[in-house]
Order: sequence, then C-alpha cells, then structure tokens
Amino acid sequence: MTLRVIIAGAGLGGLTLAHGLRRAGIEAAIYERDPAPDSRAQGARFHIDDRGKHALHACLPPAHAELFEATLGHDSRALKVIGDVNGRLELLATNSFDGEDGRPDAVRPGHPVSRQLLRRILLNGMEDHVHFGREFVRFEYLGQGVRAYFADGGHADGDLLVGADGIGSAVRRQLLPHAEVIDTGARWLGGKTPITAEITGTGIIDLIGSNFTITELDDLGMILAAMQFKEPPLSAAARLLPGLEPGEATDFLMWALIPPNDRLGAGFQTLGTTRLWERARELVEPAHPTLRLVVEQAWPEQTLCLPLGASMPVEPWQPSAVTLLGDAIHAMPPNRGSGANTALQDAGRLCRYLVDGRPLLDAVATYEEEMRRDGFEAVNASVSAMGEFLLRG
Repeated sequence: MTLRVIIAGAGLGGLTLAHGLRRAGIEAAIYERDPAPDSRAQGARFHIDDRGKHALHACLPPAHAELFEATLGHDSRALKVIGDVNGRLELLATNSFDGEDGRPDAVRPGHPVSRQLLRRILLNGMEDHVHFGREFVRFEYLGQGVRAYFADGGHADGDLLVGADGIGSAVRRQLLPHAEVIDTGARWLGGKTPITAEITGTGIIDLIGSNFTITELDDLGMILAAMQFKEPPLSAAARLLPGLEPGEATDFLMWALIPPNDRLGAGFQTLGTTRLWERARELVEPAHPTLRLVVEQAWPEQTLCLPLGASMPVEPWQPSAVTLLGDAIHAMPPNRGSGANTALQDAGRLCRYLVDGRPLLDAVATYEEEMRRDGFEAVNASVSAMGEFLLRG
C-alpha cells in the first residue's frame, strides 16, 4: 500500500519534503493555514549553504532545481561590519565564513537566495496538493496511522503527520507539550528595498557586495544584505519553468533592524506593514543618510516584524506516526545562517529515510535522532551569536 503523508505547513521545509516524496511515488498532501500563497510577507532573502542546496537538489525536479541555481545571488563568504567614520560609511572588519568543516558555531560559505522566489518555485507543480486555508488544530492516533483535524471541521487520514508549521507549531504543542520556545527579547523589523540608481550611487552596494553586513545604531543593530540575481528571475523562469510568475523583477537590498522589545512599543505584532515601515523610518532617523535612504525607499508592503525565539533542547521521545521538522522543533535566531538550511536538511533527510524501504517507525527514529543532534546544535550556536550581536549594539 502506498504511504500517505500529511504535512502541516507550506513553508520551505514542508514543500521540499512534499516534492521529494511525490517524486518517489509517495502520496503527500500539505495543509496550510494561510488563505493564499501571498497573503502575508514572506521575508526577503536568506543565506543558503551546502545543507539547503543538497536537500533541494535531492528533492526537486531537475527544472525546479536549475531555476533555483540560476537565480541565486553571488558568492557570500564573509560577514562585514561597517560604520559611520567622520560622516562616511566605511568597512570596519571582515570575518570570513569558515564553516566548511560542518562546525555548528561557524557560518558556512553559500549564496543569497530570494525567499519569495524559492517558495514560488516550490509551489510550482504542487497546486493540486497544497490546501490553503486549512489550519491544523489537533491530531489523533488511529489503529494504523494518524488523523489530522482542521479548524474548518474537516480532517485527513494518513500514515504519517509531519509538523512543518513553524515556531508556533500546533503539532509540537500536542506531541511535545513540555517543549519550550524562549523569547530572546530581540525583534526583527525588516524589509526590502529595490536597488535603484540612487541606492547604487551611495556606494553601499560596492561596500557590502553580496555579503551579510552589520552595523550599529546606538542601542540597536542593523543588518544589510544585497540580493543581486545571477540571472533575472523573469527570463530564467520563462526559460526553465514557463508560466511561473517569480514575484521578483529586480535586485533588492534586504535590511533589518534588531531593536529590543521596548523600542517598538506595545502591540507591534498587530501593526500593519505600512505602520511598521514608518516605525522603522523613525528608528533610523539618527543614522547615516545612506542607511536612512535604504529604509525610506523600501517597499512598505514588504515590511514585517517578528519576535526572535529559540527552541530549548528536548530529550529523545518515542518515535510515532507524528514527527516535526524545521522551526516547529528547532527554531533559532538568524545569526548563524542555519534556520532555513536546517529545515531544508530535515526535509531531505526525512524524505530519504521514508523512501528507502525501511519500516516507517525505523525511518522516523533515524531521522529524529539526526534532526535533534544537528538542529539543537545549530540553535545553541545561533543563540550564542545573538547574545554577542546584542552586546555589540
């Protein structure tokens, strides 16, 4: 009998897993609480390294993987620190990424990737298998398998339920009610700014290149990172996946402010995108004119604000017909470039063990052992780096 897998959450990890399973002939259906693919901002770009790339190439159809590669940014091999020196933005330090040996406390070399574009690539071809507006609320073990219940009153039965539903995972709350997610006290207030002639003319793009860059603004930190596509997404999509609307038409600059919670005021999570953008402009008012310009010229509707949480390590649990991946089990701050990469790595590993013919619970047990080891190592490294970053500010 064909294995049936229910995936809660249509993020990068859940979609990658679904692609890999379906290519192997396993039935996989995704249930996503958002009403539509673009009902909320998806973030700007992230640093993808060998962990994420390996998983995507293992799980995606060839044309999807080729489009992903064609639309990466240029090499990202260092963290830069810039600052205002007598009215000029100047490079203060360069720290090379030296994580090729797999150490969790070191960032691995990689490339920038557009989060929105990658998600659209992952959604392509999955239209009949991703069910939007279906919020998971609880599960029930059956004699064989599991039943997932949704907020609309419906349910789905399968042999395995995978919670890929993010840091606030409803699957995790039921499976591991003792698992904790702590609030680091920091917030990510960020957005996207098109790289126009005016932005280029400031010299900021030449200064930072394709590298992750940080600077200090009094008691808060600011992050900058350019997304300059190797091939324009529109032409690459037309060549490799005709009909796909990439959602990205121009190079852009990702920016983020990392303020303490008290700098945002109460109720920041209920603010609309335009008000968040306005608040960001207020926070950078004392900054160098170039940094102010970056925020002023941003797309207001792409502004988002997130609390930066971190999962506490969990002792091994009994493998069952329910498992977790990505932020649902090992959420972490972005400081070591591991969040999305470990989620994709989870997806690739779980897919590999589910399709290699071993019994289901053996596959889940092997996957969970490796996921806990690498996921929580990455959490610890990211939390440590977050503390160092906040102390710098």
